[in-house]
Amino acid sequence: MNGHRWLLVITLAILLAGCATPAGQPITTPTSPPGGEHLLLPNVLVAVKGRVLVRHPGSSYFTPAALGTEVQPGDTLRVTEGSAAIFCGDETLWDKSPFPLQPGRDQGVPCTSGRPPRPLPDLTLLRGEHPQVATKIPYVIIPRTGWVLSERPLIRWHPLAGVETYTVTLQSDDGLERPPIVVTGSELPYPADWPPLQANGATYVVSVEGGGRRSSEAGVTGTGFSLLPPQQAQRLREQEERLRRRPLQEPDLTLLLAELYRSYGLRSETVTLLAGAPEGENTVAVQLTLGYTYLDMGLFAEAGSVFERALALARQQGLLEIQARAHFGLGLAQCGLGREEDARGHWQAARDAYQQLGLLNDATQTETYLNTLTTRCSSR
Repeated sequence: MNGHRWLLVITLAILLAGCATPAGQPITTPTSPPGGEHLLLPNVLVAVKGRVLVRHPGSSYFTPAALGTEVQPGDTLRVTEGSAAIFCGDETLWDKSPFPLQPGRDQGVPCTSGRPPRPLPDLTLLRGEHPQVATKIPYVIIPRTGWVLSERPLIRWHPLAGVETYTVTLQSDDGLERPPIVVTGSELPYPADWPPLQANGATYVVSVEGGGRRSSEAGVTGTGFSLLPPQQAQRLREQEERLRRRPLQEPDLTLLLAELYRSYGLRSETVTLLAGAPEGENTVAVQLTLGYTYLDMGLFAEAGSVFERALALARQQGLLEIQARAHFGLGLAQCGLGREEDARGHWQAARDAYQQLGLLNDATQTETYLNTLTTRCSSR
């Protein structure tokens, strides 16, 4: 077996010790974690203290940028007041980053490469319940959809109005007994009497029942998660330590760690990190990254809420490119909820902003989503 790739082999049988498996709740494996090649994070603006402008190839003017703005070779940057720096995402340049930008003159991006654009989230539409009644389902928020780093992860779900008591079950195919737990509230620290998660290819799905409803009624597939294999976990810790040693302040470091976690498919850890970030609610890049992570997890309502916050912050700060990204994310969230006309409005706004910025690839991609809107958003 290639040491740089872990191939997970799971059985189709769902073994649940202590109780029956809830109907319609499949166990599906996440994709393989990254291998041993050097990692590419995005090239981003950090240490922004003042006013920074960016001009993309194909655009005739500069537009305001902010902490977390992704830049590529070919972009032109201008610091009109204060200071800023660029963190290069290529792992071979981490120990030299961040690169300070000189105020008062135009300059290029000092990075030879960076992470290519991330694929858009797969809009797996809700299959059982209509979005209007999703609030009546105790669907799981974390952990789900991907990998987890902790062998005893925190469990959190959507609380129901008027419901205090829930029964939490962990389905698995590792053959170990984990009896159902009855708790109050909307989160559960991993029970001490449950065996920890196993990094042996086992896949897990959390099931929550309360108020006569089950999390499986949300009808979303692909919510299975697995414990990150030891080799990848060790490599992640080493990379995280390298980032922590760089001269980075908050929330710059938080954003880079979030991108590192996302690169490993650690979506639940990313959500926990960003949702708990100091001043995260007032940092547009934190809200934007959190929104796209929620989309990756199929949590469309949560994604919509943080994209709305990101859009409001971007408007306040005059950040047109981030407004475009927030509009596009809001379109995806509304599409996932089956709200076709709302999605249309946000995608049209994103397309127009991308065209104004000279980001023609983004504008073309958005136009493609508009042209296929009905089939994307109404197939339920």
